[in-house]
Amino acid sequence: MLARAYQHDPQFVYVLPDEDERRRRSPWFFSAVLRYSASVGTLLAADGGVAILIPPGGHVASLGRMLRSGLIAAPLRLGPSALGRLTTFATASRDLRAAAVQGTFWYVGGIGVDPGRQGEGIGTALMEELGARAGDPLCLETASERNVAWYERLGYTVIAEGRVPDGPRIWSMKRQVGSRV
Repeated sequence: MLARAYQHDPQFVYVLPDEDERRRRSPWFFSAVLRYSASVGTLLAADGGVAILIPPGGHVASLGRMLRSGLIAAPLRLGPSALGRLTTFATASRDLRAAAVQGTFWYVGGIGVDPGRQGEGIGTALMEELGARAGDPLCLETASERNVAWYERLGYTVIAEGRVPDGPRIWSMKRQVGSRV
C-alpha cells in the first residue's frame, strides 16, 4: 500500500527515477521501513492507510534494527545508485530539519493512503491520531508541494524549505505547541 501511495511522490521519483523499477523495488523498501519503524515507534493502520510515529531520539539509525528489519540489504535490493540518492535525500532532509528544530521532537516517519482511497479522510484521521499520541513538537518533511497545504490545514507550519542536491524541493514542517489537528 505505501509503495502505491508513494509511486509518484517526488522523493521516490528522485530515488528510483524509472517507474517500472520503482514499482518493483518500493514494496520491499516500505516493508523493511515498516519493520524498522515498528521497532522504534508506533505504526498506525487504518483501512487504506498507514502512518509512522517516531518518538524523540528514535529517528537515529541503529545497526541492530537495520539487521532485524532487513534494511541492511538496501544496497542489494535498491541498487547502489538508488541507495546513494536515498542517502542524499535523507541527509538533506535531516540537515534542513536540524537547522530549524532545536531540542527533542516527535517525528512523522511517513504517512500514506492508498491512491484509490485518497480524499476519504483516512489521512486526516491518521494524522489526528498521531497528534493525540505525540508530544510537541511534532515534525515531518514532505517533497510534495501539494501536501504542504494539507499539512497546514492540520496545524503544521513550514519551518524550513530546501532542495535536495540535483533533486526535489523539500519542506520541513512542525506542529506548534498547543496546536490541534
